[in-house]
Amino acid sequence: MKRIAGTVLTGGDWTAQFFAKATFDGSSRLKILLDAITAGTVLDNLNPASSIGTLADVTAAASATQLTSSSTACKAVLVVSLAANTGKIRVGDSNVSASRGAELSAGDAVVLMVSNVNLVYVFGNASDKVSVTYVN
Repeated sequence: MKRIAGTVLTGGDWTAQFFAKATFDGSSRLKILLDAITAGTVLDNLNPASSIGTLADVTAAASATQLTSSSTACKAVLVVSLAANTGKIRVGDSNVSASRGAELSAGDAVVLMVSNVNLVYVFGNASDKVSVTYVN
């Protein structure tokens, strides 16, 4: 068994680190167990996704806008601020606002490790949009 550790992202006042160990299971498939520590949150045992899904582009608003109201189970959500956007997009929970959430400029992206796409909200200019891809 090999344990790997390192820093994958750093920002103004935060750092995302990873710790992974690789083992072989009975079917000889390589299993990677990933523990990501971001702002004190530990995410355990990330297994490979079995499917990928997308949503229609979501238009931001000057209030928290849910990516979807439908329950859509997932392991992770990729949110990309479209290249044509003119303003900043904030991504986060239902409290996302002009001063809360991850800030994305046009073309920027963020991956959120969540159990359901409906947990993710965006905030921004009414003309700006995000693309959404999720894995399950």
